Amino acid sequence: IMGAGACYLVERHPEIEKRFKDGEEIIFWDDYNDLAVKVKFLLQDANEYKRIGANAYTRCFLEHSVGVRTGQFIELMENL
Repeated sequence: IMGAGACYLVERHPEIEKRFKDGEEIIFWDDYNDLAVKVKFLLQDANEYKRIGANAYTRCFLEHSVGVRTGQFIELMENL
């Protein structure tokens, strides 16, 4: 989803909090009320969800694309 440039909302979890920046690359929610508030806000501000989606796409492309993963795999194999 993030790699496609979508604004992704996910339940807050310590592991994903280590990897992505809330409000910049992803939106974390704590409970269903919080989720509803954040969805309502994003539906009223297209620029915000587009900005977050674009940041998510950039982050995924730079760190998780096929080219990056292939390079990591080759480096791993060369170091065996």
